[in-house]
Amino acid sequence: MKQSTIQTFVKPPLPKGYSPSHILTYRKCEYKFLLAFIYKAKVETKYKPLLDGSAVHELISNGIFISDDPIVHDYLSVAKDFLTEMPENPIFETTFADKNNPGTLKGSIFETPFMATFDVHWIEGIGIDWKMSEQKEKYHGEYEIQAYILNELFKQKYGYQLKKFYFVFLKDGSTYQAQSIYKNAVRTRTETKIKNVLRGVKQLEFKKKVSFACEWCDYKGLCI
Repeated sequence: MKQSTIQTFVKPPLPKGYSPSHILTYRKCEYKFLLAFIYKAKVETKYKPLLDGSAVHELISNGIFISDDPIVHDYLSVAKDFLTEMPENPIFETTFADKNNPGTLKGSIFETPFMATFDVHWIEGIGIDWKMSEQKEKYHGEYEIQAYILNELFKQKYGYQLKKFYFVFLKDGSTYQAQSIYKNAVRTRTETKIKNVLRGVKQLEFKKKVSFACEWCDYKGLCI
């Protein structure tokens, strides 16, 4: 009698928790999410704006607002000017390696573990996220996702929600105030976007999205 072979589909290990990066990555390219957060492929970040952004964030967190680099100095000046209009005693992030990073909050959203980090926040109910770019309206939806998640985690930590959440664009000095922290249509749309990502991951939907952004993707060498 011929012995039959039974092939068993092994479900990949899904993330135990999520962050704004998980949600935004999936929305940009589901296949990149698969590589980055499920297969956890090791790649080296070579995209200069990301590297520069980390350095500028670190300078701001350490209260350093001068630089020999004129471009970096301009970024730091924008941040300093904005902070002077804010309350005293801001809580700055440290680094991702710091397990006690005061900017990092943890909790649960839609019965799913989440973690997110404020660049700066105040217990009075104000949050800031520094952006290295100039403001572009087409990315407002992404900002709202980030703000929504941080607001929900803030509520769980402090017992009340944010009053204001600002995105400060260091390149052009503009600001964007998030609307998804309030009960309105933007909040409802943002909730739907996050729920759709969580559903898609659970159902193992990882389609490849080809666009101009592929050129700068750290995972393009692994993309098949």
